[in-house]
Amino acid sequence: MKVNKKLIRLLLIVITLFTITLNVYAIDPNSYITGENKEETPSTDQQEQTTEGYDILIEDNASRLTYVEEENLKSQMTLLQQEGNVVFKSISYNTKTTKEYAEEFYKEKFGEESGILILFDFHNGNIYLYTAGEVGTKFTSEQAQEIVNAAVPLVNEKKEYDAVSTMISKLEEVLGLKTSISEETHGHTLLIEDDA
Repeated sequence: MKVNKKLIRLLLIVITLFTITLNVYAIDPNSYITGENKEETPSTDQQEQTTEGYDILIEDNASRLTYVEEENLKSQMTLLQQEGNVVFKSISYNTKTTKEYAEEFYKEKFGEESGILILFDFHNGNIYLYTAGEVGTKFTSEQAQEIVNAAVPLVNEKKEYDAVSTMISKLEEVLGLKTSISEETHGHTLLIEDDA
């Protein structure tokens, strides 16, 4: 039996391309808002926590971001840090469901503290937005789905940094953390930010 080497090479290339191409999607539109930490805390304690004590964490295990992009994301995440811990995590290998991985990873790092985890699971082809504590009660699963949906086309275009940046910006809008008015005035841009 004669084996056509060109055909085998072409077949291997097609298989390789097929396994590399990811269709990133949101898995369960109703599971984004967990609101797991239902304990009520006095607003003064919460205020102290939001100004200090929350972390920003970027773990890009799938190596999709440059060092400069990671540093830029940390700067962008500071407004969200008022609400809780802010985490971006990318993975290229996962033996669990994306939801299970997100919950376990966040709880291992921060326990029940308020926070947001943006998880890009390239193994399963998912983007997952996980929230814990108080921040999870401040927007709906429909709003979370819209945030994820805005990132999907960017990830499919291999613009992961833009995707995360877009999600951060939309989270700020939904949480009411950023009010901006800009207008063109004689060739200059006027930008007013009222974070209060």
